[in-house]
Amino acid sequence: MLSNVSPTILVSIRILIIAFIFFIWKKNPKTKSIFDIGYILITTGALGNVVDHCLYGYVIDYIMIHTQTWSFAVFNLADLFISIGTCIIIYDDIILQHRQKGKIDFPQ
Repeated sequence: MLSNVSPTILVSIRILIIAFIFFIWKKNPKTKSIFDIGYILITTGALGNVVDHCLYGYVIDYIMIHTQTWSFAVFNLADLFISIGTCIIIYDDIILQHRQKGKIDFPQ
């Protein structure tokens, strides 16, 4: 998608995105540890991908989930951190907030 863009520009964009995520995290008044864990995972995952890109010129993917007949995407630990952190924040914002307001009745 962005293969013709300079690596310096790509790293700069990624750093700006990380700074934006950090800004949103710090502006949010929540002081819950699960919310913080989500943002920490996203930030560290993004930084890990930036470090890979700076050191090697690309991100190294090394985890592959597959069977003999089925194969899933190849990814790395940083991608996993970003995905888990995003799921935690979505869970916190949607499920926990609505449960506290009584809008969703999920079993405890």
